[in-house]
Amino acid sequence: MENHSASQISYFRVSTPLQYYVDHLTLLLVLKGQMTVEHDEHLQQLGTHTLYCLNGHQFATFSPTDEQESVVLALEIDSLFFADQFPAFFTVHFHIPSAGAAATTNGELLQAIAELALNEFNRRDEQKIYRMMKLEAIIFLLAQRYQSERHHPIQISSFRQLPDILHYIDAHVHEGVKVKHIAEHFCLSESALSKLFKKETGEQLSHYIKKIQIHKSLPTLQHSKKSVEQIALEAGFASVKVYRDQFKSFMHTTPTAYRHAQPHMIDDNTLPRNTLQSDLSNKEILHLLYQAVQQQPTERPLLIDRRSRHLLIDACDFMSFDGDPNFVFLDKHSEKSSIESSHHYIQEKIHWLRKVCHDLAFHKPLYILNWNTLTGATVDYNGLFFRGAIIVQELLGLSQQIQGYGFWLNNAIHEQYTFDRPGLHAYSTGLDLYHFQNKKRPAFFCLSLIRRLRGQVIAQGDEYLLTKDEQTYQLLLWNTNFFDPHLSSKEAFLESQALAISLDVRALPAGRYQIKQLDLDRNYGAVFYVYAQFQSAGQLDRETEAYIQQKTMMKLQVFDLMITDRFRHFSTIDTNGVQLLTFTSL
Repeated sequence: MENHSASQISYFRVSTPLQYYVDHLTLLLVLKGQMTVEHDEHLQQLGTHTLYCLNGHQFATFSPTDEQESVVLALEIDSLFFADQFPAFFTVHFHIPSAGAAATTNGELLQAIAELALNEFNRRDEQKIYRMMKLEAIIFLLAQRYQSERHHPIQISSFRQLPDILHYIDAHVHEGVKVKHIAEHFCLSESALSKLFKKETGEQLSHYIKKIQIHKSLPTLQHSKKSVEQIALEAGFASVKVYRDQFKSFMHTTPTAYRHAQPHMIDDNTLPRNTLQSDLSNKEILHLLYQAVQQQPTERPLLIDRRSRHLLIDACDFMSFDGDPNFVFLDKHSEKSSIESSHHYIQEKIHWLRKVCHDLAFHKPLYILNWNTLTGATVDYNGLFFRGAIIVQELLGLSQQIQGYGFWLNNAIHEQYTFDRPGLHAYSTGLDLYHFQNKKRPAFFCLSLIRRLRGQVIAQGDEYLLTKDEQTYQLLLWNTNFFDPHLSSKEAFLESQALAISLDVRALPAGRYQIKQLDLDRNYGAVFYVYAQFQSAGQLDRETEAYIQQKTMMKLQVFDLMITDRFRHFSTIDTNGVQLLTFTSL
């Protein structure tokens, strides 16, 4: 999805009670004055520079609390774009505290919203890049700090069709779409569809459709001179009576009364793209935005100009960054599948980051600290999903593009880090070299295999690498498979992903060699699978722990072979397994 369609910024005055409907998640920032907001029978007073969150498809009423008017900024983030970045979006709600100790942490989010709004007035080439950075920062802050219910941060909804269903409703709601039409289109029964929709969204599907129909009618009701009867039919209602009844149920007023009460929002060609205002001038908007930023205790430069940019760059020795595909997914319209695209997220992010650094003339080393591949959403799924080949492939790519990468020493330190930072989880925020009690994890063996490679690369393909170091040759093979981590519990599926290989290597000079073969897969080197052998035991003694540590090793084979004109070898590599062959001349 293009980032210019991912969000919309609106400005409006509140001098009299104003009814407001949001189609997508909307963040409100009071730039001036005080007001009350009422929705779902909740009433809350908002002061200047206070934030408030309306989750998608909600009606609200704004009212001034004193004689002076209020000015409000509304940032609406497209639901499908949000879900691309944060897959659990449709299963959670967000709440921003406006009072008490919890509200003291709102400054960073307020700053990001104000910077995003100010960026819309920026005419430089990097404006689009900066917009995307700020949108992703806002989404990350919401997911990290403002979930009203605690959910696993990488939870993936089991109802995979939900985004497509929401898009289908939005596209056909004016046709009077009904639950049975949606069920037929997605090959589901009406009862199953309604039950799944209720489970995922907490709302009845029929109620949701009516709400969308009302929402779609609001702009026409406010800005056109069409009759209420005509608007009702265009919105997909069977009759004007049904429309009036539903309108009053949702809006607590009649369509005619709503039409007379609403101020007319107009497009101003002098405004930045993605911005809608009422009668506020650009000068007034900028003044209010700068005031909001300057009130924050952690003030920092908003839009660094070219005169001061070098001062910041020269003070840096290096740049570090994180990369976690469990939080940020690529565009669903990519030619690759969403699962495979998530595995390539880190490479895409590095490519984008290097381009930004080039544009800014930033020539410092790059290091990735917390990074991972797509993981399972529970301890069991995360352990069952063996990812050796995927990690090896990432390490080979990282070595060519950046100066270094980080690992957590062990799971205990990593879990303590995530425990101290709510919203993070050790499943996805990095890779550990050791488990508890110093047992090696697959990431340790992946790094060990990479560090064993010596010499010059003489041949390379999608899933193999051949190196030469004087009289020693090394052939690294891996079987990369991209699939939903939850399929790791299906033994038949995992066995079907094994790769039978037949090697015919002609790059080796004739002679006698000692060949050392190391195999890393879920049966050799995966500590979770070794622990699984003792899952019926409530507690393990020291001898058992020592056995597990000894058992968690790569498979080693050594044999001598006389090679004449070629090396032929037959082997099977398990799903996401890795194999290293080292040829030492005798």
